[in-house]
Parts: sequence; C-alpha cells; structure tokens
Amino acid sequence: MTHLDFDHAGGIEDFPNARVHVTAREKEVADERKGGAFVSRKRYRPEQWDDATNWSLYPFGGGEPWFGFDSVRDLQGLPPEILLIPLAGHTWGHAGVAVLKDGGRWLMYAGDAIRIFCAHDLAEFERLASQERASPRSAIQRFSRRF
Repeated sequence: MTHLDFDHAGGIEDFPNARVHVTAREKEVADERKGGAFVSRKRYRPEQWDDATNWSLYPFGGGEPWFGFDSVRDLQGLPPEILLIPLAGHTWGHAGVAVLKDGGRWLMYAGDAIRIFCAHDLAEFERLASQERASPRSAIQRFSRRF
C-alpha cells in the first residue's frame, strides 16, 4: 500500500489472507487518527482494515539508496525486485512502490506523491491534505531530477 487514505485502503478486508505491506509510520498515524488533526481524522477509516491481521510494517530510512531515495528492501514474502520507497508528504508515512521490469527498467508507482491538478479547487484540496508544508509540486521536482 502506498498509504491508508480511505480511497486507497477500501477493500483490504476483502482479501483476508493477503499480506499488507505499508510503512510503520503510516500505520501508526492511521491508527491514532482520533487524536490527530482534522485532516487525519477524516482521511483514515480504520474500519476498512480493523479485521486485517497480516501486516508487514517497514521503517522509514535505513534502507539501501535507490536513485537518491532511501528504500526498504527484503519485503516479507516478496522478491527483491519489488521495493517500498518512503515518500512522506501526502501523508506522514506515504510510500511508492518500485518494480524491476524485464529488461532492467524500473516501474515506479508513486501513489499520491505526485498529483497534478488543473482546477484551483483540487489544488487547494491537495495543499490541505498534504502533511508536508512544502508545495505538493516538490515531489514532482524530486522525481523529475531522477527519471
């Protein structure tokens, strides 16, 4: 999972035997949402995952560098060609998922780390939803320097 916002975490319980890979920080913040900021209380819905029991939680940092990002390797039960890349900003524990394709090229799923909006209202929503006080475009700049 890139993060546990309600629009991403819905359906976890439909797969009771699935292992859920997410950063430890994301799970911590999502589970503590009741005491948090207004945005955190609205974005997370623990009832979407409260029956899930097969979690693999990964710390931020300390991983092997990957294109200038810290990465977490050795995802439990997955091959080393799948990486969880910490991308805090949209949420405190947001991550991307990188997959090494045949031919040696990487496919990067950035979740909501990169969102481009044309309408002012949507851009304002992203500014409010972002846990990072820097512009949401900072993620775009980070990626554009590397890919």
